[in-house]
Amino acid sequence: MSRVVKDLVNVSRAVNVLQQKIEKKGGKDKIGAEKDLANSKDRLQCLVEELSAVGAELKDPRSGLIDFIGRHKGHDVCLCWRLGETEVGFFHEMDSGYSGRQPIAMLHERD
Repeated sequence: MSRVVKDLVNVSRAVNVLQQKIEKKGGKDKIGAEKDLANSKDRLQCLVEELSAVGAELKDPRSGLIDFIGRHKGHDVCLCWRLGETEVGFFHEMDSGYSGRQPIAMLHERD
């Protein structure tokens, strides 16, 4: 999983750089950069689909933040992981986002 997210973060950065280059270039240079941008966007979409295939949803391509749907005592929660973390150690409620992120240990305290 971390390889896919790492690739996704890198490709997302490349897309941003290419978009900035296109704004500044003209002529043949612009055409080449537009082709590179299209290829990078295709690669980005493939990586997002690869995450979706394993039940993960991309939340932030810049930081590599993803969510998984999980269940705790019959209640749906989002398990939350970000590139660089060693394990899935956080969750948040379905109707809250990253700002509602709490350690998974808090689920056991709510029992």
